Amino acid sequence: DIARYKELQLDISSEEGITNLGFIRIDAAPLKQALMQHCGTWQNKFTQLLNTNAATELKSMYEHMAAVTATFSKKPVNLDQLAEHIKLHEKEHGDIEKTEARFEPLETQYRLLEKFEVNVSDAELTKLANLRTEWQTFRRTLADASVRLQKAKADFKDDLIQSLNDFNAWVSNFRNEFLRNAPFTADVPTKTARNLIADFRQQAANVHARAAEMRAGLDIFAIEPPTNAETIKTEKELDLLDALWSMFDEWSTSMDEWKFGKFRDMDVATIETAAQQYSKRIYKLGKEIKGWKVLDTLRERVESIKKLMP
Repeated sequence: DIARYKELQLDISSEEGITNLGFIRIDAAPLKQALMQHCGTWQNKFTQLLNTNAATELKSMYEHMAAVTATFSKKPVNLDQLAEHIKLHEKEHGDIEKTEARFEPLETQYRLLEKFEVNVSDAELTKLANLRTEWQTFRRTLADASVRLQKAKADFKDDLIQSLNDFNAWVSNFRNEFLRNAPFTADVPTKTARNLIADFRQQAANVHARAAEMRAGLDIFAIEPPTNAETIKTEKELDLLDALWSMFDEWSTSMDEWKFGKFRDMDVATIETAAQQYSKRIYKLGKEIKGWKVLDTLRERVESIKKLMP
């Protein structure tokens, strides 16, 4: 487009501004001047756009190399950072050919700017002249980073294996603590039972959070993450405990209403219906729960009320 407008400007400038046609004198000088200015304006716009695009690309390449170099100048302090560094290194190494393919088009742009006599700053030209040298320095940075990352991987792997062993022991201890202290019997107050359930839920959430923290490191070394089967089983049993103690609390509330209510206001049919509904819910839970005394206690209490009904 720049060449086209330059060629048009030359063609227009070679035309006569004033022409005699018979006895008519045609003065096209103002039109000629306007057309030449129009061509000149568009040449300037296109050359400015070319310069802006070239400068932006040049700046982008320098800034990218500087940012990556700054990242690799810092030693990863944890597995998350190590994973980020490895991922970045893989990307940069994979993009080498694509990045190098950007050099020639960029240099061509600056040759065109020189051809069209565009004033480019000395700082910009210096950066362009040093670009390939800076790129080779960047390539060496990637090579050095690869060596350092391999060493970091070896150091972190030992720590990760220890962390994984500690995690597995923690999960096992959590499971044992749950089986030992969870409210499986009815000899604790309802509020205490609900607090225990909430506390165990939080501990299970902590287990999952810790597993998620280790995931990036495990992926680095292609180590299978822990399945957390024990914790998943614990969470399922917590759901059952929560449902059971909710029912236990509901039953206790109903019992208090019946126990302390006036005899003449007692609705036997309502009590019988409620007891039947509780029996059904207990039966349903009993299909999934085995050996929990709190369920046996609730079942006995409901059955005792049913036997008292006329």
